[in-house]
Order: sequence, then C-alpha cells, then structure tokens
Amino acid sequence: LFASNNTGLYDKALESRLMMKIDFSLPNEEEKVKIMKRLLPIDLIDNSVEIDELDLNSIKSGRDIKNMILNAFGIAVSEGCEKIKIEHLKEAIEQTYKTERQNYIG
Repeated sequence: LFASNNTGLYDKALESRLMMKIDFSLPNEEEKVKIMKRLLPIDLIDNSVEIDELDLNSIKSGRDIKNMILNAFGIAVSEGCEKIKIEHLKEAIEQTYKTERQNYIG
C-alpha cells in the first residue's frame, strides 16, 4: 500500500511496482484543527489552550501536525512542564515549519 499527497513526484519505475495508489489531498484549516484535536492527548494539554486560535497556515500535512505535536511535547518536557501550553504549540509550529521547509528545499 502506498499513500501520498504528492504522487507526481514519483517516477514511472516506482509506480509500475505498486498495485494500488491512494492520493490524499492536503487538509484545509478546518481539517487541520480536527486532526490536532484528535491527536492531542487531552490529559497533556493545559486547559487554557484554544486550538482554534493557532495559526496553522505553515503546517501543510497530517505528518506536519503529528511532528508539531511531538515537538510541543518535547518543548514542554524540556521546560519541566507537565502540560503543553499555547506557547509550546506556537514554538513547535515554528520549528516544524523550519524543518519541513528545509526538507522541501534540500
């Protein structure tokens, strides 16, 4: 099984070895918020966090969202916090954007 949101990047030799391709579109803003709410462990999030208020424009895919949440958790732990706060999420969004941008640019 091969799933991608950018199937145009793969050459014909690779594609010929695949029995099935599933092409996913990137999530819109509403879908990004839903993905975040689903992935964020409720018991690890500070009560003051309002996910709807985050600027998710630089986050492109579900993978980016997952990585951003892991980054936020790492930031919180490194600061000795028991719960992820809004500032951890904002910093993680910035880190994820920089990392993904470097990966796409090379």
